[in-house]
Amino acid sequence: MQRVSALNGVKIGVATLLAAGLLVACGGAKEEAVTAPVQEEVVVSPLEGKWVVKEVYQLDKKKKKPTLSKVNLKNVKSEMYLEFSSAEGQVGAATGCNTLGANFTYENEKLTLGHPALTQKSCGKAVMNVEKIMTDGLVNELNVAIAEEKTLTLDNPNFKLVLEKVAVAEEVAPAEPAKK
Repeated sequence: MQRVSALNGVKIGVATLLAAGLLVACGGAKEEAVTAPVQEEVVVSPLEGKWVVKEVYQLDKKKKKPTLSKVNLKNVKSEMYLEFSSAEGQVGAATGCNTLGANFTYENEKLTLGHPALTQKSCGKAVMNVEKIMTDGLVNELNVAIAEEKTLTLDNPNFKLVLEKVAVAEEVAPAEPAKK
C-alpha cells in the first residue's frame, strides 16, 4: 500500500509541475518584474577633491587687538593638502609632517570634522609648529567659502586656511595608429 501512495505522490508532483509550466507558457501566470536594487544617491559636496594649502593664518594674541597673522610656511617642504571624498564622507590631510583622516560634515557653508586620526611622526620644530596650528584649527567648526570653484577658504575667529583646487587631469584619447 505504501508503494502505491508514494507513486501517486510523484504523479501528483509531476502533474503540478506540468500544469505550472503550461500556465506560464500560455501566459496564464503573471511574471513578477525583476527590479535592480536601489542604490543610495551620493550627494557630491563642492569640497570634493584635493585642495593644496597656500596660506595659513592663526590668531595673534600678542597684538593690542588680536588679529589673524600669516604663518611662515618656508620650512615646510612637504605638500600640505586636504582631500575630500563625499562618497566616503571623509577627509584626508597632509599637514607638513603627519597625515590625518576624519569624517566630515558640510552643511550651510559650515565644515565640521569628526575626531581625527593622526600619524605620530616627529619633524623639525618649525614644521611641527605649523602642523599644530593646522590640526588645532581643523578640529573646530569652520566657515567655508569657495571662489570660482578653485579657491577654498576655511576660517573661524582663531584660524584661517586658504587652499587651491588641484585640477583633475583630463583623460587623453589614445592616439590613432599611423597610416601606412
